[in-house]
Amino acid sequence: MECGEPVLWGISFDATPISGVVVEFVKTARILHQRGYRVHLDLGYDVKADKNAFFQPYRDEAALLPDWVRLARIDGLDATPGYDADFVTAVLREVVQAGDERLVPQIDTVAEQISRRVVDTQYQELRF
Repeated sequence: MECGEPVLWGISFDATPISGVVVEFVKTARILHQRGYRVHLDLGYDVKADKNAFFQPYRDEAALLPDWVRLARIDGLDATPGYDADFVTAVLREVVQAGDERLVPQIDTVAEQISRRVVDTQYQELRF
Protein backbone atom coordinates (compact mmCIF):
# COMPACT_ATOMS: atom_id res chain seq x y z
CA MET A 1 0.00 0.00 0.00
CA GLU A 2 1.36 3.44 -0.91
CA CYS A 3 0.95 5.65 2.12
CA GLY A 4 2.09 9.03 0.84
CA GLU A 5 2.98 11.47 3.58
CA PRO A 6 3.25 10.17 7.13
CA VAL A 7 0.40 10.77 9.55
CA LEU A 8 0.40 11.41 13.29
CA TRP A 9 -2.88 10.56 14.97
CA GLY A 10 -3.43 11.63 18.58
CA ILE A 11 -6.32 10.83 20.89
CA SER A 12 -6.83 12.91 24.00
CA PHE A 13 -8.37 11.01 26.85
CA ASP A 14 -9.62 14.02 28.77
CA ALA A 15 -12.36 15.19 26.36
CA THR A 16 -11.39 18.82 26.65
CA PRO A 17 -10.56 20.96 23.59
CA ILE A 18 -7.69 22.74 25.31
CA SER A 19 -5.98 20.98 28.19
CA GLY A 20 -2.49 20.09 29.27
CA VAL A 21 -2.78 16.85 27.31
CA VAL A 22 -3.77 18.67 24.11
CA VAL A 23 -1.16 21.41 24.55
CA GLU A 24 1.63 18.86 25.01
CA PHE A 25 0.39 16.87 22.01
CA VAL A 26 0.47 20.03 19.86
CA LYS A 27 4.01 20.85 21.02
CA THR A 28 5.24 17.41 20.03
CA ALA A 29 3.15 17.31 16.86
CA ARG A 30 4.60 20.65 15.69
CA ILE A 31 8.02 19.01 15.38
CA LEU A 32 6.61 16.16 13.32
CA HIS A 33 4.46 18.53 11.25
CA GLN A 34 7.63 20.45 10.37
CA ARG A 35 9.06 17.14 9.16
CA GLY A 36 6.14 16.52 6.78
CA TYR A 37 3.59 14.71 8.92
CA ARG A 38 -0.13 15.36 8.62
CA VAL A 39 -1.48 15.81 12.14
CA HIS A 40 -4.88 14.54 13.28
CA LEU A 41 -6.32 14.89 16.77
CA ASP A 42 -9.33 13.19 18.29
CA LEU A 43 -10.38 15.17 21.37
CA GLY A 44 -11.61 12.05 23.12
CA TYR A 45 -15.26 13.04 23.43
CA ASP A 46 -16.18 9.41 22.81
CA VAL A 47 -13.92 7.94 25.49
CA LYS A 48 -14.69 10.10 28.54
CA ALA A 49 -18.25 9.74 29.77
CA ASP A 50 -18.32 12.40 32.47
CA LYS A 51 -17.93 15.37 30.10
CA ASN A 52 -21.38 14.83 28.51
CA ALA A 53 -19.90 15.05 25.03
CA PHE A 54 -20.19 11.38 24.00
CA PHE A 55 -20.77 11.23 20.22
CA GLN A 56 -21.39 14.99 20.09
CA PRO A 57 -20.09 16.66 16.94
CA TYR A 58 -17.23 19.10 17.11
CA ARG A 59 -18.35 22.70 16.90
CA ASP A 60 -15.76 25.47 16.89
CA GLU A 61 -12.98 23.52 18.64
CA ALA A 62 -10.74 23.68 15.55
CA ALA A 63 -10.39 27.43 16.05
CA LEU A 64 -8.52 26.70 19.29
CA LEU A 65 -5.81 24.69 17.52
CA PRO A 66 -3.15 25.50 14.93
CA ASP A 67 -4.52 25.30 11.39
CA TRP A 68 -2.24 22.36 10.58
CA VAL A 69 -4.02 20.16 13.19
CA ARG A 70 -7.06 18.40 11.72
CA LEU A 71 -9.73 17.42 14.23
CA ALA A 72 -10.69 13.83 13.62
CA ARG A 73 -12.81 11.07 15.10
CA ILE A 74 -12.73 7.29 14.98
CA ASP A 75 -15.19 6.40 12.22
CA GLY A 76 -18.28 4.49 13.32
CA LEU A 77 -17.52 4.44 17.02
CA ASP A 78 -21.11 5.39 17.74
CA ALA A 79 -22.24 2.27 15.88
CA THR A 80 -20.09 -0.10 17.95
CA PRO A 81 -22.47 -2.53 19.69
CA GLY A 82 -22.29 -2.18 23.46
CA TYR A 83 -20.14 0.96 23.43
CA ASP A 84 -21.70 4.07 24.92
CA ALA A 85 -21.31 6.47 27.83
CA ASP A 86 -23.11 4.09 30.22
CA PHE A 87 -20.67 1.28 29.37
CA VAL A 88 -17.63 3.52 29.90
CA THR A 89 -19.06 4.73 33.21
CA ALA A 90 -19.73 1.15 34.33
CA VAL A 91 -16.20 0.06 33.43
CA LEU A 92 -14.69 2.92 35.42
CA ARG A 93 -16.92 2.34 38.43
CA GLU A 94 -17.06 -1.45 38.53
CA VAL A 95 -13.75 -2.58 37.05
CA VAL A 96 -11.27 0.24 37.61
CA GLN A 97 -12.51 1.51 40.96
CA ALA A 98 -14.08 -1.61 42.52
CA GLY A 99 -11.93 -4.35 40.95
CA ASP A 100 -14.95 -6.35 39.79
CA GLU A 101 -13.94 -8.31 36.70
CA ARG A 102 -17.39 -9.40 35.49
CA LEU A 103 -17.32 -6.86 32.65
CA VAL A 104 -13.93 -8.02 31.35
CA PRO A 105 -15.36 -10.31 28.62
CA GLN A 106 -17.54 -7.45 27.36
CA ILE A 107 -14.56 -5.07 27.54
CA ASP A 108 -12.50 -7.47 25.45
CA THR A 109 -15.26 -7.72 22.82
CA VAL A 110 -15.80 -3.97 22.62
CA ALA A 111 -12.03 -3.28 22.60
CA GLU A 112 -11.59 -5.64 19.64
CA GLN A 113 -14.34 -3.85 17.72
CA ILE A 114 -12.89 -0.43 18.53
CA SER A 115 -9.39 -1.49 17.51
CA ARG A 116 -10.75 -2.52 14.10
CA ARG A 117 -12.46 0.87 13.75
CA VAL A 118 -9.20 2.66 14.63
CA VAL A 119 -7.32 0.73 11.96
CA ASP A 120 -10.11 1.28 9.41
CA THR A 121 -10.14 5.01 10.18
CA GLN A 122 -6.35 5.20 9.80
CA TYR A 123 -6.54 3.34 6.49
CA GLN A 124 -9.18 5.78 5.19
CA GLU A 125 -7.01 8.74 6.24
CA LEU A 126 -3.98 7.30 4.45
CA ARG A 127 -5.93 7.03 1.19
CA PHE A 128 -6.48 10.79 0.99
